[in-house]
Amino acid sequence: MESQIQYNIGDVVTDAYLIGMIADVKRVQGSRAVYDISVGGTIIAGIITHKGVAYFGSCDKNFYAVDIATGKELWRFSTKDIIIVRCRIYNDRIYFSSYDRNCYCLSLDGRLIWKFTAKGKLTTMPCIKNDRIYFGSFDKHLYCLTTDGKLVWDMKMNDAISSNISVHRGIVYFGSFDNNFYAVKADGSGITWKFSCNGDVGAPEVYINKLYFGSFDQNFYCLDLKGNLVWKFTANGPVPIMEPLVKNGIAYALSWDKHMYALDSETGKLLWKFETNDMCATIAREDNGIVYFGSADGNLYALDKKTGKRVWNFQTKGPIVSPVGIWKDIVLFGGWDCNLYCLDNKGNLIWRFPTALSYVSTIDMSEPEFKLVSEVIIPEDDKKEKKQVEETINPGYIAMETQYGDFDITYTGQELSKNPFEKKKRVYR
Repeated sequence: MESQIQYNIGDVVTDAYLIGMIADVKRVQGSRAVYDISVGGTIIAGIITHKGVAYFGSCDKNFYAVDIATGKELWRFSTKDIIIVRCRIYNDRIYFSSYDRNCYCLSLDGRLIWKFTAKGKLTTMPCIKNDRIYFGSFDKHLYCLTTDGKLVWDMKMNDAISSNISVHRGIVYFGSFDNNFYAVKADGSGITWKFSCNGDVGAPEVYINKLYFGSFDQNFYCLDLKGNLVWKFTANGPVPIMEPLVKNGIAYALSWDKHMYALDSETGKLLWKFETNDMCATIAREDNGIVYFGSADGNLYALDKKTGKRVWNFQTKGPIVSPVGIWKDIVLFGGWDCNLYCLDNKGNLIWRFPTALSYVSTIDMSEPEFKLVSEVIIPEDDKKEKKQVEETINPGYIAMETQYGDFDITYTGQELSKNPFEKKKRVYR
């Protein structure tokens, strides 16, 4: 008999199978598991389109400009580490962040104008408002720059800021790894309020004076601009920490539970849901009544926004976490399989552009080991035995599910009631 359980370990969710019994497991105590994404041809960053050109970064350390009409590379700009977030184009300048700790500003023909170096890796898309650039870092700081790359101010928070930022009416909104959602004054003078969750908190979308964001605590939240909870919707898995799509009265929430949820933006009422074959960990995009999003099952889905019915899907050879870009009637997205795809709005392939590296990125644990204490409830003869089990997790070999897909790592731990953990799962290479 096989039964699936899950361990929620900070940013990482690993799932295993207990053989021969059913057990309910929850984390009681444990340190954060820190991971890194390796260099490879994988495209995690979303696609931004501007004047007939697709702009995107890749895990091969390059930032690309590709002609949408032909699929030909126009230029590339090399950084010193991977790029996993979308760029921002403002006044015909390109702004993007890299794991190499730099925020870059390029011209539309790929020339470096300036770069600003933070003290930690950058995984947030620069947010530009009133000629000010805002972004967070793994060094726990929120930064504000001029559009010429000069530091205006920075503010130290309690933990890393890895999700995107929104600025609205003089307030900077963002989530942090300390499980809090923050509202900070745009002049850097202080925190206006914070809202606490039970997991890492994602990037917000501001829509008609309300804030929408997801959390690893499995909830999708709607707050007013004063930080009061309006409603929340609970999924059956973590809600990715990328900003959600909220448009025309519908909030679209994706979850690791394999579903896309369409919610009434005012009430949180479920309008419809669509199930894929694996976790959903990207951003939805709506255009002309069609909602586009990718899944770790390798498909890009196109759904009718009113009914949630599938219009078409396009299969790739790896997970899709790259947010879609739209140019006229063309759909563009990146794949874990090292390709940029260009489709028409019927789901037909127009062209495919390979990145510089043909091997995919993997997820590597940056800590040699960490402790996890779990509470295990085992039903035996109509009774429930409850005990705590302490384990040492050592990145060796077990399938790991993360917000970027499924990967193999090594696992070393104690047995639960003499029953070994065993996990065999598809791994894309």
